Amino acid sequence: MTQLIVRFSLLLSLTLTALTGCGNGADGKADVQYAALGASDAVGIGASPITNGYVYLIKEGIENGGKSVNQMNYGIVDLEIGAIRDVELAALDLGFTPDVVTLFTGANDIIAGASAASFENDLDAILNHLSKINEASVFVADLPDLTKLPRFIDNPDADVTRARVAQFNSIIVRTSNKYGATVINLSAEPVLDADVSDDGLHPNDQGHRKVADRFLAQILPAVYN
Repeated sequence: MTQLIVRFSLLLSLTLTALTGCGNGADGKADVQYAALGASDAVGIGASPITNGYVYLIKEGIENGGKSVNQMNYGIVDLEIGAIRDVELAALDLGFTPDVVTLFTGANDIIAGASAASFENDLDAILNHLSKINEASVFVADLPDLTKLPRFIDNPDADVTRARVAQFNSIIVRTSNKYGATVINLSAEPVLDADVSDDGLHPNDQGHRKVADRFLAQILPAVYN
């Protein structure tokens, strides 16, 4: 049953990607091939509609500079990093070669009580894999302070602590540096209630915009220089 749910979620994600369309250049090929890896935030949960999610805003931001973008959003709701490694990388390998890759992961692992060691092993495997894609620029977000989200203020979770968030962020920075990926410092963004959806966990439209802007600050110079 779990595998069926995962496959359905992947199909839904890819279908939504297709519905957003992609701009092509005069030769019929988009200037930028963009792949997004992640979980609920990458899908656009919290945004209304979900195409106001940060992944779609990144595509829009690149296009606003004049280049066409072919976007593939591999995000699947609720995935932890091990499933991103096993499911999303496998899907990415089915013939899509990105120039730009974004990865936002770790929150679900912290909430689930995953060990820092297992997270590091999986992140290392993902970034090692992506580093072998010729000339792909990889952008990896670290984590905001999850303890300041309304969900965990109202219902504290023993697995969601500032110490664990800091530990996971150290892993993200260390492993990204190892493979030449660019770190997007979402940890520097204040966690404000005004940026959080009604579920108390995911960003709302404004929050997704802020995430997208953090990514675009690093992506646009890489794409246009």
